[in-house]
Amino acid sequence: MTARRAGRHLHGGKVTYAVLILFTAGSLFPLLWTAVAASRNNTRLAQTPPPFWFGGNLLKNLGTAWSDANMGAALLNTTVVATTIAAGTVVFSTVAGFAFAKLRFRAKKLLLLLVIGTMMVPPQLSVVPLFMTVAELEWTDQLQAVILPTLVSAFGVFFMRQYLLQALPTELIEAARTDGANGWRVVWHVVFPAARPAMAVLGLLTFVQAWNDFFWPIIALTQNGNPTVQVALTGLGRGYIPDQSVIMAGALLGTLPLLVAFVLFGKQIVGGSCRARSRADRWAAAPLPRGRTVRTCCRTGRAVPVNHSHRPPAPHAPPAPLAPRAPHGPCRAPRPREREYRHVLPPPLSARLRLGCGHRRLSGRGRRPGGRPHPVDLGHLQPHPRQGRRGRHR
Repeated sequence: MTARRAGRHLHGGKVTYAVLILFTAGSLFPLLWTAVAASRNNTRLAQTPPPFWFGGNLLKNLGTAWSDANMGAALLNTTVVATTIAAGTVVFSTVAGFAFAKLRFRAKKLLLLLVIGTMMVPPQLSVVPLFMTVAELEWTDQLQAVILPTLVSAFGVFFMRQYLLQALPTELIEAARTDGANGWRVVWHVVFPAARPAMAVLGLLTFVQAWNDFFWPIIALTQNGNPTVQVALTGLGRGYIPDQSVIMAGALLGTLPLLVAFVLFGKQIVGGSCRARSRADRWAAAPLPRGRTVRTCCRTGRAVPVNHSHRPPAPHAPPAPLAPRAPHGPCRAPRPREREYRHVLPPPLSARLRLGCGHRRLSGRGRRPGGRPHPVDLGHLQPHPRQGRRGRHR
C-alpha cells in the first residue's frame, strides 16, 4: 500500500466531517440548553420562541439551588457513593473475571451462565425484598443502603472476563507461578497491571452510572437526611409553580463534576486501551528466553517454563538425592514421563534436569513447596541417535 492510499484511509472526506459535526452538536445541545435556561427566569423561559443565548441570572440561580437543595452535602454524598461503588465494582469484577477467564474449576461455565443470566432480570423486581432487608438492618436513609446492593456488577464481571481472555497471556501467569508467586501475588503483580486500561474504562462507566442513579436512592434515602444529587434535585420542583431556571441550575451543578472527570481522564483511558492492546500482542508473540527449561504438565500437556534458579549442578558435582515421592497426591495421574530439552540449556552445561510436574506435591523430609523440579546429574546418559535431540529417559 502506498503512502497516498494510506493517507486516504486516515483522512475522511467532507461528508464524514459534516456527519461528525452534526452528531457532536446534537450531543452538546442539551448541555448548552441547560446552561442557557439556568441563566434566565421563568417568565423568559415561558415565552415563544425560547431564548437561545445566556442571560444575567446564572449566579443568582446557582446560589438559590445551592441553598434550597443543600447541594453541598448532596455532592459530597454522591461523590462518596459513586467512588466506593466504582472501586468495589472494579476490584471484584477484575478478580472474578480473571477466575472465569484463566482459572480451571468445576462448573465454571454454569456459574458464568448464572452471572450473565442475572443481567436479564429487571432491577424493579428486587426493590421490595431489598427495601425490606434494608429496613430490618435499620439502614434506611444511610449511604450503605445505596452502596452495598450495587457493589458488584454482573456486567463488570463479563466485561473483565472478555478483556482478560485476549489481553492476558497464559504464559505470563504460568511463569509467575513457576517463580513461586501465589494466587494473590499473581493477581496483584500480573493481572492488575495487564487489566489497568479495562479497569479504568469500567470504573468510569460505573462512576457515571452511580452518579446518575435515581431509582433506588429515591427509595432508600430522603431529602432531609443524606440525599444524593438526584434526590436533592427533587426538592427544587416543589410548589405550585416550580422555578424551572433554578431546577436547571441545580442540574448544571450536578453535571459539572462528571464533565471535569471526563476531560481529565478521558484521553488517558483511550490511550491506555491502545497501549494495553499492543503490549498484549507483544507478550503473546515473545519467545522464551535462552536458557529457559520447559516441562510438560501431566494434566494439560502444555509446556510450562521452569525458573532459572533450579538449574542443574555442574558435571563434576555429586548427584543430588531425590526427595521421596508421595504415594497419593492431588494429581492422580501416573508418574509423568520425564523429558529433557538439552538444546534450550546454556551450551557450557551438560547436565540434565529431571523435570517434575507442578500438580504433584512432595511430602516427608524432602518436601519442597509447589512441586518444584529437583536437579539431578544425568550427564552420563546420552540420547539414542535415532531419537534425535529430545531423548527420553526413565
